Amino acid sequence: MGQALTVLDDKLVPKLRDIINLYGVPAYYLETPLNVYDPTTGKSLVGDNTRIPLTVSPPGRFSRQINDSVLIDDMGVYILPDLVPKPGNRIEVNAITYNIVMVFPLYTGLLIAAYKLQLRK
Repeated sequence: MGQALTVLDDKLVPKLRDIINLYGVPAYYLETPLNVYDPTTGKSLVGDNTRIPLTVSPPGRFSRQINDSVLIDDMGVYILPDLVPKPGNRIEVNAITYNIVMVFPLYTGLLIAAYKLQLRK
């Protein structure tokens, strides 16, 4: 059984990468740094956001029937597993910045082939 999953990974992961790279749109993953406490000033310091360029699927309406936390204007995109997205960080697509609400890993077998992101303005 494990060997069959590896075969799926070997076939599907590269195909999904090709599809997202071919039909996707440029975007930025905006990673918010953790607050760092400075004992000399007694304040928490917040650094600048890190802007990581990536390609995402074109945004579309997000729907998920088992999750009642979806709002009517929520959007969704797929990204490749080149980074691990985290809720609370943001994605900028088509000059619109969205907050990442939820992250859903999509497995082709043993590997994560992509992440589906629930986005909210």
